[in-house]
Amino acid sequence: MAKLKQFTLAGVTIAGTSLGGGTIDIKPERNGAVRARGHLTDAIAVDGRLAPKPSGLEGDLTLTLTRFTLDPFLPTWPGLKPGGFISGTGSARIEPGKPATGEAKLHELALFYLGKFATTRSKLANYLNRKVRERGWDGDRPADIERLVERLASSGLVDDALYALSKSRSLTERGYGAARVRQALHAAGVDEEEGASANELAAEEAAASALRFARRKRIGPFADAPPDKKAREKTLASMIRAGHPFELAKAVLDAEPGTEIDLDELRAKFR
Repeated sequence: MAKLKQFTLAGVTIAGTSLGGGTIDIKPERNGAVRARGHLTDAIAVDGRLAPKPSGLEGDLTLTLTRFTLDPFLPTWPGLKPGGFISGTGSARIEPGKPATGEAKLHELALFYLGKFATTRSKLANYLNRKVRERGWDGDRPADIERLVERLASSGLVDDALYALSKSRSLTERGYGAARVRQALHAAGVDEEEGASANELAAEEAAASALRFARRKRIGPFADAPPDKKAREKTLASMIRAGHPFELAKAVLDAEPGTEIDLDELRAKFR
């Protein structure tokens, strides 16, 4: 009877996040094949069989994820801490010496990009299309980038609504207005539904954001002295370019230097 060997993994961590541990049973089979079955971590089950071939060990491997945490793999979002879990089953074919398929290379490129940047479905698709144009495509069928992007989105690795909310918070905290937020979301390919919460945040923060802009530029109530007509027109134009509505920008710039502006009153007036 073949002797069973057991390997234990403990304290597995990724990017400082503990994934627990597990035990894998290795059982020899006929003709030099081996069977591996068990858990890599609490959330990752593995089941596979490898057999010796001239090029090395070949076989199939199945991974089953059960509420596997995505936290270590999600990009950093300004002002937000994204998190989540994924469950499902995937299979892979192990064949030494055989080059990776075009689909596998495309998936690897997508994961590389997601590991570096917070992004949207549209931006990820644009990146992958550009890489295919630059490097060419050697897949058995045309690259289905849309399907890959949607699959990554369904797993939570791409989240347009979360990206939009993070972008809105980042821009308003830097003193940009709602129009600038809408422009940024449109450029990133975020649709109206996914960007709804982000635009609501920008609208709620309109007055506070205008004051942040004024403080940063030392204008309006934060100026050292009242501007002349030409300087005022130039400053008003800069506030409008930053996404602030004309009337709100005018109200902020009309405030005398050193004036204490009541934020609640300003919000009520321009809500």
